[in-house]
Amino acid sequence: HLETAKNVQEAVALAGNLGIPQQNLVCADDQGQIAWTIAGFIPQREGWDGRLPETWAHGNHRWDGYRDPRDQPRVVNPEEGRVWTANNRVAAGRDLQIIGDGGYGLGARARQIRDHLRQLDNPVEGDMLAVQLDDRALYLAEWRELALEVLARHPAEADSSRGVFQRIVRDQWSGRAEPSSVSYGLVRDFSWRCVGEVYDLLAAGVSRKFDGFRPWSFPHRPAVTWEVLTQRPPHLLPPRYADYDALLLDQIDEVMERYSLGGQPVEQATWGRRHVVKVQHPFVQLLPWLSRWLAAPPMALPGDSFMPRVQGTRSGASQRLVVSPGREEQGIFHMPGGQSGHPLSPYFLAGHEDWAQGRPSPLLPGPTEHELILKPVNPR
Repeated sequence: HLETAKNVQEAVALAGNLGIPQQNLVCADDQGQIAWTIAGFIPQREGWDGRLPETWAHGNHRWDGYRDPRDQPRVVNPEEGRVWTANNRVAAGRDLQIIGDGGYGLGARARQIRDHLRQLDNPVEGDMLAVQLDDRALYLAEWRELALEVLARHPAEADSSRGVFQRIVRDQWSGRAEPSSVSYGLVRDFSWRCVGEVYDLLAAGVSRKFDGFRPWSFPHRPAVTWEVLTQRPPHLLPPRYADYDALLLDQIDEVMERYSLGGQPVEQATWGRRHVVKVQHPFVQLLPWLSRWLAAPPMALPGDSFMPRVQGTRSGASQRLVVSPGREEQGIFHMPGGQSGHPLSPYFLAGHEDWAQGRPSPLLPGPTEHELILKPVNPR
């Protein structure tokens, strides 16, 4: 039914009846209408709001069927003419109470997408692909400034580890998660060490009480840590530090010590050396010799978490699609590994290189080169 919807209103009306796990649904039609809503049934909770895990053992917390699909949160034709979503929190107030908190990602990537979209008027397909390929490290820029500020307050010898960190981060910062960058990895590691040091102290009481508690799974950790480090409340300073400057400097020292363990100069520790992307069939992990047939060549790619070009070593953009209704001939489609899935096919991995390099590749198929005809077999 969704395939045959004629406009945004019909698609949004169908969303709450789709038999899938709840997902963001963003849609557009050839009349210029756009919308966001939730696809899939949303449970009607009784006795709790869905924000925290609750036991059903006592009978006062439960599901009582599903909410009326017409009650789904939705945004249709917003005044600014744009909608966006990137695993972030997408609702507030009553809508958030309806959705609940099943966990959502940090809002840095969504903010970067939003701001990029706001700069575009009448974009074409290439402009929208550029939004998805944006590897600017805007989220880490403030962490870089934090590190440089504390180093400026505590000058170090130029050839010391702190001096090397300062020089690379200050003079070689490109502002992007690109394979050739050393400064990106240094700032990234500094930020995560700060988060671990500060937030683990905040969660220490819970960790002691609940053996299986893992604070790293909470998406708000970086934001809470940033607030602590900028407001500097004395009672939240880990006791082994004299002040917050000492805490920050210690994280820089730890980062540089880790980089020195490999024996190579820090200047050679590029993001590309440690961010090698492997696209492979799960069988390759058990039988590495199958990589000849079931894996793409490993490659260093730009991107990381917290930016539109989200890219990990074993995860990333499962596809990129840019298409405007009625302009399918200009549409762009990217898929890691290509569409064939058959290691003996001449088209195995076809399209993978376009995904990796960010080159536009067409959504629609080209001229037919082969045909496969399926004929019914007479039963015996």
